[in-house]
Amino acid sequence: MLTSSATFEQPATLDEALSFLAANSDATILAGGTDLMVEQELGVRPLTSVLAVDLKEVSAKVRT
Repeated sequence: MLTSSATFEQPATLDEALSFLAANSDATILAGGTDLMVEQELGVRPLTSVLAVDLKEVSAKVRT
């Protein structure tokens, strides 16, 4: 699970995502999450910040 001090961001735009990544260089990018959640439950991967993205929206914006 995320620690109480962890941040979770779900940006609406690519610019918001890039700004979050610039401010949180240790962020984990989440697109789905099955493996990430398993690792969290096992205590394998500590998270300080998570950037959740919708791959369809982001990839469409990157291609244009």
